[in-house]
Amino acid sequence: MRKLVLALALCMPFIGFAQKVKFIKNPATWTYKIAPKKALDKSWKKNKAIVETTLDPMTYEQQNEWNRKNGSKGIEKKKELYAKASQDIVDKWARKYLLITQYPFRQDKQAPDFTIKLTANEFKIENTQLDIDFSDKQSVLCEVNATARLTVTDKNDQVLLDEQIRYLIDDKDGPTNKVKLNLFLLDPVFKLKFKLTRKPEKRKRMLQRKLNRYQADVLEYFMIEGETMIKSYFLNQRQEAVSAILGIKGKKYKEFSELSKSISKSINKLSSLSKKRRKTLTDIKPELEAGIQRWKAELEKANHPKVKQVMHHNLAVALLILGDVAKAREYLEKIPDYDVVNKKMIMSGSYRAYLKGLVDAIKVKEKYLERATLYQF
Repeated sequence: MRKLVLALALCMPFIGFAQKVKFIKNPATWTYKIAPKKALDKSWKKNKAIVETTLDPMTYEQQNEWNRKNGSKGIEKKKELYAKASQDIVDKWARKYLLITQYPFRQDKQAPDFTIKLTANEFKIENTQLDIDFSDKQSVLCEVNATARLTVTDKNDQVLLDEQIRYLIDDKDGPTNKVKLNLFLLDPVFKLKFKLTRKPEKRKRMLQRKLNRYQADVLEYFMIEGETMIKSYFLNQRQEAVSAILGIKGKKYKEFSELSKSISKSINKLSSLSKKRRKTLTDIKPELEAGIQRWKAELEKANHPKVKQVMHHNLAVALLILGDVAKAREYLEKIPDYDVVNKKMIMSGSYRAYLKGLVDAIKVKEKYLERATLYQF
C-alpha cells in the first residue's frame, strides 16, 4: 500500500503537467497616435510630387501586352508611345504614394508650398555567382544594388528631408540585397534553363535579363518606402494594435477567465465609437493594475508552461498599455516563439495572430518612443 501511495505521489506533478491547458482568447484592440518627427508649417497646404527615373515602370507582362497592341507601328512612334505609357505609370504612382492629399493638403503643380522628389536611377546586378548548388534554396545567385533618393524642399529650396532608400528583398533571415535561388521557386522553367546553361557568360546574361524585368517592382518599392518616410516625418498617423487578454478553459479558472474577459472589454472601450461606452486610460487603469497583481500572483504558483504563457502574455499587454514598454518586452520574451512568430503561417483569430499583434505593438512603441501615444477617440 505504501509503495502505491509513494508511486502516486511521485506521478502527481507529471500528471498535472500533462493536463491540457486551452486558451480563451478575448480580443483587445487599442490605437496609437503617432506624432510627426518634423511637423510642416501650418500655413502650407499645396504640394507636388516629382519622380525622375531611368528604371522601367512596366512589368514584363505589361511590356508584352503593350508590344501586342503597338507592334505594327513605326520605330519612332513606338518609342514615343512607350515613353508616354511609362510616364503615365510613374505619374500614377507618384500621386498614389508620394503626393500628400489628406486634408488639408492638396496638389498644386504651379505654386506648391513644398515639393516631394524621388530620384531613382541606380539599378545594378553585381557579384554574380556561377557555381551554384541547386539543391540549396538559400544559394546566393547575385546582388541587386539599387538605391533612390527622396527629398522634400520648401518653396525657398530649403531642404526639409533628404534620405537614401536602398532596395532590400524580404528574407527569412532579414532584409537583404542578395538574390537567392528560392526567389525563383515559382518559376521552375527559368530555374531549369539556368541550371542547364553551362557557359558562364551566357548564364550571367540570362540572370541579368531576368532580373531587369523586376525594375518596375523595385521602382514601386522605392515609392512605397518613400510614402512611409513622408508620413513618419511630416504627418500625424494612427496605428491599430490588436492582441488579446487570455483566459483558461475549465471550472478551476472560471473566475480568473471572467476577469480577463472584463479587462479585454475595458481595453476595447478605449476605441469605442459610442461616447457613452468610451473609456479613457485613467478610467481603466485601476482594472489593469488589479489584473497585473492577479496575473503576477498566478505566475508565482504556476508550474504548467501554458499557464505561465497566459500570465506572461496578459502582463505584457497590460504593461504596454500602461506605458511600461521595457517591462512589457521582458514578459514578451518569456513567451515561446515570440521572436519567430512573423516567420510562421498565421490564421486569423489564432493565438499566434494575437501574439504577433502584441509583438508589433511593442515594436511601434519602441520605434516611435514618446511620439506614439494612446489615441483617445
